[in-house]
Amino acid sequence: KERLGSFADVDPNNSALIDVRVKVVSEKGFERTSHGGAKFYAADKSNNVLVVNADKVPEGIEAAEIVTLRGHLSQNSFHAHDVLLD
Repeated sequence: KERLGSFADVDPNNSALIDVRVKVVSEKGFERTSHGGAKFYAADKSNNVLVVNADKVPEGIEAAEIVTLRGHLSQNSFHAHDVLLD
C-alpha cells in the first residue's frame, strides 16, 4: 500500500493538478452538492485536516477510508477535480 501524502507538498501558488493520497475524516461530515460533487474533510500524513471541495465524486465515497485527490490548493481548502477510491 502507498503511504499518505502531504498537503504541504502542494504549492498553493500553482494551479497544476497534483495527486495527494489522504484519509477521509468521515466524522466531520460529508455533503453532496447538486452537481455531482461533494464537500468533505481529509487528513494527510501529518494529520493536517483540510476541507475538500470536489467537482465530482465516485459512488461509494461515503464508505471510503483512503482516497487520492487530484487537484490543487485553493485558499484554505483543496479543490479536487477528481477523487479516486483506493
